[in-house]
Amino acid sequence: MLDNLKNKIPKKEAKIRERAFKKAMRFIQNGPYQVVDKIISKTYMVADTEHERVDIEIKKGTAFTNE
Repeated sequence: MLDNLKNKIPKKEAKIRERAFKKAMRFIQNGPYQVVDKIISKTYMVADTEHERVDIEIKKGTAFTNE
């Protein structure tokens, strides 16, 4: 899922966000997040920038599982 997002943005943008993508992937790999009953939101900012970031939001249900 995260790789799909990474492949949709320009390579230059993906390169800028490389560390943020790695941190987001670690968050995903620490799952699974099953039956979420509250919103989980994580933002991984790119160092030395104002706007570049990678966001993860889980609003309800299950996320990042192999089931």
